[in-house]
Amino acid sequence: MGGRRIHRPAPKRPRGGTGCLVQFLVAAVCAVALGYFFGSYLFRETTSVKPAQPPASQAQPVSPAPTKPEAPASLPPAGRVNLPELRLFEVQVGAFSQKANADRLVDAIKKDGWPAEQVVAGNLIQVRAGSFFGRPRAEALKERYTEEKVQPMVVTKVLAAKELDYTAADKEYYEFVQAAAGGLAEALLAAEEGRIAEAEAQVKSMAAAAERLPENPAKGKTELMGLLGRIEGELVQAARAKGAEREQAVSRALAEFARWYAGLEE
Repeated sequence: MGGRRIHRPAPKRPRGGTGCLVQFLVAAVCAVALGYFFGSYLFRETTSVKPAQPPASQAQPVSPAPTKPEAPASLPPAGRVNLPELRLFEVQVGAFSQKANADRLVDAIKKDGWPAEQVVAGNLIQVRAGSFFGRPRAEALKERYTEEKVQPMVVTKVLAAKELDYTAADKEYYEFVQAAAGGLAEALLAAEEGRIAEAEAQVKSMAAAAERLPENPAKGKTELMGLLGRIEGELVQAARAKGAEREQAVSRALAEFARWYAGLEE
């Protein structure tokens, strides 16, 4: 045997040892990496999707509408003027169920020179002519319209008493209205009695005073100025006319006054 070396075969490594362990670790690392990347991808996709809109039929919360500012409370009245009840006389010339017939008669009366108006009474429309403070003058007009087929009658027109409240800004205007109502009634009564020049001067004086009134929100000054101008114009015609034409002009002036008086709001 001497010095001969004997080579012994290396021992075989058991299968599934260190190599299997390395392969397992590599597989685990790959699985973790893949899970990380897939998780990140899914997370980005989820966050990028917009939230679904609810169906149109589903009730949506409605934000409350903005509240409007409350209107300022009306100013309390600063005072009040009182206008008395007035009574006039007119002549009822006819009564019709159809307005067309009433319109034709009104036109005919105005063509004659007298004021005329329609008054609804139940199912009928009364047609009235003239406007007077004194009943005798209304009776005289009734006789002029009395015919075989027409039976006119004298009727009373009542202008109701009024209580007019006003604010501080309108005080001057309403106090003037109170004075003008009484002054016009006196002037027109004087004109009806034949004192035309006196009545005309009084109305001119009131018109000059009305021009100095401040403007009021309800535009009452404009209406009042128009009334005074129309009455003054009728009195100018009355001063130039005689007989029936004079009476007609005064009656028309009184009818203008009556419409204004009745239209004053309480």
